[in-house]
Amino acid sequence: MDEATVAARQQVVEARAALLVEVDELGTATRSALDIPAKVRKNPVKFAAGAGGLTFLVLGGPQRTARRVVRTLRGGRARPPTAVLPDEIERLVADLGGDTEQIRARLDREFADYLSAQKKGGRLRSGASNSFWRGANVFTTVFAANAAGKLAQRLFAADRDRSAEATAGEDLDGI
Repeated sequence: MDEATVAARQQVVEARAALLVEVDELGTATRSALDIPAKVRKNPVKFAAGAGGLTFLVLGGPQRTARRVVRTLRGGRARPPTAVLPDEIERLVADLGGDTEQIRARLDREFADYLSAQKKGGRLRSGASNSFWRGANVFTTVFAANAAGKLAQRLFAADRDRSAEATAGEDLDGI
């Protein structure tokens, strides 16, 4: 056999051996990362704090907390108005005569439905306060997503002090 062929075969054999070592290491890391009961036994407070923090972030805790703080500082929710019709329309209804209460009630309902539809469609929002909260919501959403990703990585990270010999005989049945 030619020397180049022998050298190429030797490189293939070495590459296979390196691949087997990497696959074994990947298997060990996977078993270590998925062994949640062992992580809980090893450090239960840290695991519970990480899981709680991850849940808080995933469920939108920062946004809810910010809204609650603002609502508390403002003194609760704003009271709904007694009438939603603009003053000009109120004057026109009063000038109609007849059953003005029934007309006013129907116009109130229809105008409230219109405002609700506009608000749900996002076409009724304006003002500096709303712009600020939109920006804050974008920031907290991005921050929460990054923090949740980092918490999930820490929570499911493989143990650094794992050894191939200690976990070589283990299988994933106990997980």
